[in-house]
Amino acid sequence: MGINMDINELMVNEPKKAFKKMSIPLIAFAMFDAIYSLIDLAWAGGLGHNAVAAVGVATPLFVLIGTFGSTIGQGTNSLMSRFLGVDENEKANNVMMHGFLMCIIVSILLPLIEIPFLESLLIFMNFKANASLVISYLVPLLLFSFIFIFNEYFPETLQAEGETRKPTIFLIAGSILNLTLDPIFAFYFGLGIVGLSCATIISSLLPLGLFIYLYFVKKGFVPVKLSNFHFKTKFVKEIFKVTVPNFLDRSTFTVLGTYINLVLSFVGGPIAISVYSLANQIKDLMLSPSRGAARSTLSITAHLLGANKHTNLKSFYYYGIKIAIILAVISSIVLVLFHSTIISYFSPIAEFVGTWYVVSLVVICLFTPISLVSGKVLDGLGLSVFSFMGSILRVGLIIVFIYYFESTFNMYGLGVILSIALSEVIIAIIYIILLNVIFRYKIKNPNLIENVE
Repeated sequence: MGINMDINELMVNEPKKAFKKMSIPLIAFAMFDAIYSLIDLAWAGGLGHNAVAAVGVATPLFVLIGTFGSTIGQGTNSLMSRFLGVDENEKANNVMMHGFLMCIIVSILLPLIEIPFLESLLIFMNFKANASLVISYLVPLLLFSFIFIFNEYFPETLQAEGETRKPTIFLIAGSILNLTLDPIFAFYFGLGIVGLSCATIISSLLPLGLFIYLYFVKKGFVPVKLSNFHFKTKFVKEIFKVTVPNFLDRSTFTVLGTYINLVLSFVGGPIAISVYSLANQIKDLMLSPSRGAARSTLSITAHLLGANKHTNLKSFYYYGIKIAIILAVISSIVLVLFHSTIISYFSPIAEFVGTWYVVSLVVICLFTPISLVSGKVLDGLGLSVFSFMGSILRVGLIIVFIYYFESTFNMYGLGVILSIALSEVIIAIIYIILLNVIFRYKIKNPNLIENVE
């Protein structure tokens, strides 16, 4: 079946070496994707404050589209990896087909459910004046949601086999094409914000086509073959054990993003939303190396679990945290040294981004890697429900802190970024305590976390 056995054996027997090998492409893609998002926002900036604000409002809703693919992929990845850890390749193949069919179902239902309620949601968010911009940008993306769902799903299934280089190349190629098409559609053709969504759709077809070729034509890895599909309720249950908590986890951030935009629309209007959107994109850029490194911990953790290498889990967890924090320290140094240059590319709103924004971003960058690694390790263990509970707590803390800062000190949006920083510190500490408890009981009782036979 063409399984990449060398990397799978490496994940079981030498997880730290596998981590290094798998992380490099993931880090490269995460960094490029963050840079791409920042440049994409800069193109929107050329269309004015309202366009930047519209993209900022639409982003949490657009991210939700890909979330379906990535979370189904993470659930599939976790179960595939457990089977591959003990050389059960046929079962891994069948698991992958379960996830594939789930993505097809979601791709059909999502536009039918979300589009009718879009305008009402924007009115609720106090974005009625520029709702037409958000709708113009978002509706085409929803109609072609299958593209983004499968572009998020396939990298996860390939990652289960230790393959991170090819999906990185595919997705970077699509992003480069997108950056090329953005100004052409938005400015040369005069389509404005609609042009940005058209460029995103067209460019995303490139990696999707490459994934389809890899799976259906070349068949170099676990192939997509309906003849290999045998429905198993237990497989669906195990995929959902990771997918549902992760989806709810990501959905909480969509809700949080909606809440933040609602608050900012009252305290500062489109300018405040634009400043936060910029700060958020810079934060994603600074965290991208840590986020990329954290992603590989899911598959390796699941391989260790499947191979019953329970005693290696704790040391691998701390190794992943160490690498992620080192990368975050480097990113924070870059941010402090070059923040003025980075922000200067967004001259219409640069004057509103002050020192406290930069300090808060550094705090976020130093503590968030702990949460990123912890969440992926929990996914690999099939205990994503704890990650979801952590996210609920994080969102609750952020909402409480935002209310306190903005209502008490009238910080005109600065309270948002400070609230996120404080919550990340608290959640990081809680995750370390939680994982230590899990590892202690896991090592003493290897049957605590159920494997799927």
